[in-house]
Amino acid sequence: MHSAFSNLSPPLQRPALAPIPNGAPAPPATVAVVPPSPAGLTAQEIREKGRELRDKIYRGVKQAIKCSCKFGKSRFSYSSGVACEDVILAALRLPKQKKTWRQKKISIWDFQDCVGQIEKEVRYASLKITGKNVLVKWSPDDYMFTLKPKLKEK
Repeated sequence: MHSAFSNLSPPLQRPALAPIPNGAPAPPATVAVVPPSPAGLTAQEIREKGRELRDKIYRGVKQAIKCSCKFGKSRFSYSSGVACEDVILAALRLPKQKKTWRQKKISIWDFQDCVGQIEKEVRYASLKITGKNVLVKWSPDDYMFTLKPKLKEK
């Protein structure tokens, strides 16, 4: 049997439970054990997950582009989760910092160099990501990131 978490470290060992005395209510159903934090990923695994995330961002942003572009410019956001901060930094080729960051602006050229030129045919027009920067918001509490690029009719 292959598990999605098979490449992570071994599961946590639970302490032995005391025996249940006669007449006591049965313990609740087993609780799922949350896998340990993947902070122990190797550099190679982080690079691989970064490449996978770039592909996921490309497909997700392209899918999120709708025909709601009004007056030539529109903003939308794309949110997703990652295993750890190092993966998003590797995906967008951002340097590791000592202080935890919440928000960054990366240039459109750097974003397109990492993810690719995102363009989508919508009805009678073609929309593409434009603007000077793409805003990247990071939430270290729940390992979620949000991209906020601008759209424009081509």
